[in-house]
Amino acid sequence: MVSTQQMESQALLHDNGGPVREPSDHPDYQSVSIHNDTTLEGKWPEKRPEPEPPRKDRFSSNQRRMLVCISMVAVMDGSLIAIMIPFFPVEAASRGVSQAAISGVFSCYAVAKMMLSPLVGRLAPKIGISRLYNIGLALAGATTLLFGLLNRIEDTQTFMGAAFAVRLVEAVGSAAISTCGYTIAGSEFGSRVTTAVAVIGSSLTLGVALTPALWGGLYAVGGFGTPFFTLGALMLLTSAALIRLIPDIESTHCQQAPFATSLLKFLGAADNWLCLATVFVFSAVINTVEATLAVYADRVLGVPPTLVGLFFLVSSTITMLDASVASGLDDSLATRAFVSSLFHVVFSLGRAFATGQGPVDITDVGIGAVGE
Repeated sequence: MVSTQQMESQALLHDNGGPVREPSDHPDYQSVSIHNDTTLEGKWPEKRPEPEPPRKDRFSSNQRRMLVCISMVAVMDGSLIAIMIPFFPVEAASRGVSQAAISGVFSCYAVAKMMLSPLVGRLAPKIGISRLYNIGLALAGATTLLFGLLNRIEDTQTFMGAAFAVRLVEAVGSAAISTCGYTIAGSEFGSRVTTAVAVIGSSLTLGVALTPALWGGLYAVGGFGTPFFTLGALMLLTSAALIRLIPDIESTHCQQAPFATSLLKFLGAADNWLCLATVFVFSAVINTVEATLAVYADRVLGVPPTLVGLFFLVSSTITMLDASVASGLDDSLATRAFVSSLFHVVFSLGRAFATGQGPVDITDVGIGAVGE
């Protein structure tokens, strides 16, 4: 019986690749048969090393340098949008220009930029993304310098015509800056493109927030041309420096879908129309305040342009803080609806206190949809 079990054990070890040992002659020796239908390798598999947790990508030195450059240009682009807010309406109104014409100078910039941005997007791969980016910055800087000379024109109609023309050309440069800047961010920052776009957008808002107070102060110190000369010179110097700091992006890196197909797909989504309506209403409110507040503050309240600039600084800063709080909220609809309702209550209270100072005859100021 024992010898039979020993033979079975030897055969099993031989089948499983184990060492073959001779049966022991000791009287107490007993063999044990092992019933196993699988191999030892299948019974005890090797332990695989656990995968390392994915590391979060960081900006390289070149990417950090590039992001700083694009953010600086975004601040200048925001300054270009808001540089005229504190003092140009007052300057134009002192020449007898109607409020409708003053508002038109602000509106033509936004309309031209809106219409030219898709065209810039189509031309950028053909001309070169970085090249068109620098061209737009240089063009915006040159026209900003030119705008600072407009106050030397004595004829009112010529003054306003030149203001419209220069502002339209500035919109061309701004469209190239914004379109190519975001294209460079999407091409060069890889997995961190979302962070890069957020930084660029915040820099643009920072430029809009700081501009009225900063350039309004320069206007008080040096007159009409000082803010435009300063900003224009900074833009031209930055454009020259970016020739070496921003790498060339070839058109082969840009994969374009048919424009008509992309446009139809965009217009076919109802959510996009809702977003467009929201942006339109918000922009209309902001542009109305930009074009009319300085004149109202000067004629009715006696507030100088420097203090008007501080008002826009405070309001823009609150907007930035509001956006920061909203970005950290829960994405649920109930949470955002509740917070939005709170902001609307605060906004309504602000309007109630603002309009509770007594009646004001706005016909003396010339503020209205049709001007004076």
